[in-house]
Amino acid sequence: MFFAYPILSNPLSGDPLTMENIFIFLIAYATFAFFASELAKKKNRPVLFWATMGFLFGVFALIVLAFLSRNKAAYKQPPKSFAPATTSSTTPPLNLSPDVWYYLDEKHQTKGPISFDRLKQLVFSSAIDRKAYVWHESMTDWQRINQNITLLKALLDTAVSKKELAKTK
Repeated sequence: MFFAYPILSNPLSGDPLTMENIFIFLIAYATFAFFASELAKKKNRPVLFWATMGFLFGVFALIVLAFLSRNKAAYKQPPKSFAPATTSSTTPPLNLSPDVWYYLDEKHQTKGPISFDRLKQLVFSSAIDRKAYVWHESMTDWQRINQNITLLKALLDTAVSKKELAKTK
């Protein structure tokens, strides 16, 4: 006698796996992958790695990721795509055109374009940290505000001239 056994079967019940069951399995683990990637973003962890772990290991990957602390190293520099390619001790002169400034916020998201006056307001109101990266079309790479001497001079010169102007009134 010939008995036909299904190639794929549920290890718990022995029932054959149907396309519907496989589809439900894939949707469930894709959901785990999505939540793992979102949690990885919040904890500054590699998103693709944790999405893969979420898909392969499901809730176990979410539990491990939940107990991991935030990756503090990601805050020391902006993402690789924004990091300066080279660091130079001399800063080239800037053409301070009014509306082509960009900066990275504390979550390393690109903000802008903003005007130079708006950049000054944000820096002096401490909305932008002086260690934040900025970019201007005359710059070759992203640079920290506190490391760009030309930019610092321009910010301070305009601040001093406005204070002197206010004193004369």
